[in-house]
Amino acid sequence: MKREQGLLLAVLVLVGLFGYGLYAKDDRPRRVRPAPLPLPPGELAGLEPVVDLGAAGGGRDPFRARRDTEPLPPLDLPLPELAEMAVLLPPPIPDGGAARWSEHLLLQAPALPGGIEELVVDAEDAAGSTPGLAPEDAPPGDGAAQAAGYAEVYDSVKFNDFTLAYGRILDENRYDKKAGDPITFEEWDPRTGKLRYPARVLEPGQYESFRFASTLRNRIELEVRALPVNAGTVPRVREFVHWLLEQAEHEPAAYAHAERLGRRAVELAADDLENWLTLGEVWERAFRFDEAFALYAQLAGVPLPAAAPPLGVAVPHGRFQRASAPQVRMALILRRLGLDAESEAPLRAAVALNDGSPLAPLELGALLVDSGRGGEAVPLLERVRSLAERGSVQAQRGLDVLARAYLQLGRYADAGAAFRDAARAASAESGTADTRRSARAGAVAASYLAGDFAPAAQEAADAVAELGPQPQLLYLRGICAAAAGAPAGEVVRDLRAAAAAAPLDAAPALVALAFWLDRLGHGEQAADALGRAMEQNPAYGYGLYLRAVFARRAGDLESARADLRALVGAAPECAAALAELGWLYHEEGRYPAGEVALRRAEELAPNEPGIVTRRAFNLLRSGDLDGGRAALQRAIALRPDLYPARNALAWAAYAEGDLGTAVAEFSEVADVLLDQPEHPQLQFAQSWRQRIQAHALLQRWQDRFDGRLLQPQWDAQTLARAGVEPRVADGALRIQGQHSGEGATRVFRPIRALDFRAFSAELSVGAEHKGDAGVLVALETKGTPRRTTWAFRVLRDREGALRWLIEHGNAPPEGGALQRSLAAGQPLRVAFHLDREPRPPVLTVTADGQEVWAGPVPALVSPSGELAVGAYAETRLPLPVDVSLDNVELVYVQPQ
Repeated sequence: MKREQGLLLAVLVLVGLFGYGLYAKDDRPRRVRPAPLPLPPGELAGLEPVVDLGAAGGGRDPFRARRDTEPLPPLDLPLPELAEMAVLLPPPIPDGGAARWSEHLLLQAPALPGGIEELVVDAEDAAGSTPGLAPEDAPPGDGAAQAAGYAEVYDSVKFNDFTLAYGRILDENRYDKKAGDPITFEEWDPRTGKLRYPARVLEPGQYESFRFASTLRNRIELEVRALPVNAGTVPRVREFVHWLLEQAEHEPAAYAHAERLGRRAVELAADDLENWLTLGEVWERAFRFDEAFALYAQLAGVPLPAAAPPLGVAVPHGRFQRASAPQVRMALILRRLGLDAESEAPLRAAVALNDGSPLAPLELGALLVDSGRGGEAVPLLERVRSLAERGSVQAQRGLDVLARAYLQLGRYADAGAAFRDAARAASAESGTADTRRSARAGAVAASYLAGDFAPAAQEAADAVAELGPQPQLLYLRGICAAAAGAPAGEVVRDLRAAAAAAPLDAAPALVALAFWLDRLGHGEQAADALGRAMEQNPAYGYGLYLRAVFARRAGDLESARADLRALVGAAPECAAALAELGWLYHEEGRYPAGEVALRRAEELAPNEPGIVTRRAFNLLRSGDLDGGRAALQRAIALRPDLYPARNALAWAAYAEGDLGTAVAEFSEVADVLLDQPEHPQLQFAQSWRQRIQAHALLQRWQDRFDGRLLQPQWDAQTLARAGVEPRVADGALRIQGQHSGEGATRVFRPIRALDFRAFSAELSVGAEHKGDAGVLVALETKGTPRRTTWAFRVLRDREGALRWLIEHGNAPPEGGALQRSLAAGQPLRVAFHLDREPRPPVLTVTADGQEVWAGPVPALVSPSGELAVGAYAETRLPLPVDVSLDNVELVYVQPQ
């Protein structure tokens, strides 16, 4: 058989065998599906199914894919800078409460025209003469005027048609004397105020008549004796008692006469409740509250917890229990003693009697308004309008209190209307000057709280012109004019005059003065005014707020926190205070606490974009990106030109790793503000857009020398010298051996110069090293030989001292000492960081975290060639070298 035939036969046999194997019948299953087999419960008892296997050694993670480079972690972007937080303008008097301040008073205060030289204005001239005070030196008049003046001070005796003597009538019963009775007279010289003749008795016939001085004491004594007191004149007696109580503020002797006449009235008409109430009023005005309270309790049939004080008059117990007035009087005494909570029960009992008197609902409504419960007070006070006689004092006061309740509810139009009604009613004869002033002030306050600053300023000016420079009206004119942008001189003049006119209640005017002085740039004067105000009234709410704002701005967060917590405790619905407190917590890094305060502030003031934006920033900083983004969207919906919020949206996208969305958001802001090149938010958007885009291209290359061979990026041969072999040993790159003569051995890692951003490494020198050793970055040309055009070295000389050295072409090198040394075997971390954002780029060099050198490097603006980074060892004689390099990190732009 020929060879070809044999090969053919062998091939046929092999093909047959393969075909048999393909088509042979096999009963075994081709795929095994194991069924789950339950283990007995006790098999794994006491065994831990997950076992922590400790790693043996500190080598590379075996489960992590090895790669030469890795991207840098994202940049830590700052949040865009927010504008100054809106601040509260000074509140008016009367006020709707701290809960209403943030509706229209929380805003950026207007800039007032005028300078500090215009603020020094005569406050007395602005305030005018104080009512009720006469000038010190009255201008001289004629003789008749002088005689009239003498008659107001001295008693006088007329001896004949030509002789009139001035002096004092000294008889104890002088008020009962009549012309012709003997009198004891002491004559004085009215022009000099000196005694002319000692006291002598003038018998009948020695004088024609006498007259007492026109003093209040003499008038009271004479009118008391002239008043007829009997059952028919009881109403007149009550009126006279009320007149006496008014005069008692100037002449205390009126109290005794008022009490005597009050007791006489109840004796003459014990069934008339007004007589008993008049007697109780006398005791109240004399501060004898225990006796007055016991009297009212017995009249109302209310049992007292202790024995009643003796009243000296038989009181019919429970005689007037169906009348509301006694219980109202009891409640008013409790309020005067500061027991507002205890006064509510008797007032509600009085209202329940429903005796047709407006007094009970009026006083209960006033109590509710004073305690901040205006909503409960409105139905009661509206009822007063139907019960009180139109134009009466009770009707006027009811309108005033009702208007204050409307202020608390934010119904400023209704409040203004009620105040104006009260002002019209008080303009009639039944109204008093205080009632008119209070009503006019309330109308101004309603307009101011509604944000209508210009009409409020005009109304305040009209009130001052009509009613005079009262402290409250001056204060309102000052704050309203300031909010409307009036000249600074007028504002400060009014506020200073208001504080001077009411020295015992100057805190509101002083705090408002401090606010506007601070806005005008006079911080020292503002701090002085605020300090005086808080010394006078330490619990003044707006003063606490302003002091906290000043303290937070000065960096005194502890004091600011204390004041804000005190204010929030007293006024928990003040959105501005909550926002300040929340942002203070944010600045302290207490983001959860900040979220609590800012969330509540947003609930109270949902239409204030500044509060919503700050809550968003706090949420972003706390890591709640979804909540922060939602809050930013709400803020932008309130104010579309809120560019910090739009930049913050880019911040949130970048924090989530969405580079494309972040760049798009920054670009949108940049496009909108393109025609405003100086806008800070445009600069923020443009700069950080460029930074995050450039940062995304950066890669980090690290070498821990944990292998046995150098990585291929290193060049250890080109610049090596005979006798020295750079190699990996003991987990580091070692330049070790002995130079055969003068020379330097360098190990470097080249990179395109334009791509370089940072390089750092740990350098250590062995004990046997006898020359210089260092770390360097060098700009070099490609090819052989390599030519250095610029280099920066951080080196240790043979004595162990550390120095830095800059080489630039053929120019003399520049250098300096680090004022420290490096011992053998001690590592030194050297880092080079190049910031290419400035032009020329800025290089910063540090050693163990301390800055060695920083400055611009023109050679790196647009370099060609390579930047070599690495370590070197240099000797000037045949000496041993021992240099180690470890933990190398290089940051550069990944080539596209």
